[in-house]
Amino acid sequence: MMKYKLIIPLKNFPSINHTYQIGYSPETGKPKLYKTSEAKIFQEWAFYCAFSQLGKIMPSSKKIEMKFNFYFPTRKSDLSNYIKLIEDAFQGYFYLNDNQIVKEVLMKNLDKKNPRVEIEVLENE
Repeated sequence: MMKYKLIIPLKNFPSINHTYQIGYSPETGKPKLYKTSEAKIFQEWAFYCAFSQLGKIMPSSKKIEMKFNFYFPTRKSDLSNYIKLIEDAFQGYFYLNDNQIVKEVLMKNLDKKNPRVEIEVLENE
């Protein structure tokens, strides 16, 4: 059974207001949400952290459980704003598609000096 643990320092994490922007589809002309460059940079940072800590791994095709232990610099941070960016960053690394995630556990803590998220990724049998 696959089980990985990693830590991502929470630097340059975009707020939800700086994660998506509205644009228009070139094919249909309809409004569409796009990730901002800030969101893409954070996702690259998250992937880099995982790769530098764990090396190259084969993505699982099984169901996945994730545990997130966030340590924020203030109590004002909103947990749910961060999850989708991290799920997307790890697509193709821990799992083939983030729709394989069947369970998530989120915990919120305070650490003003060392904001981070500790993540555990497990295959769900």
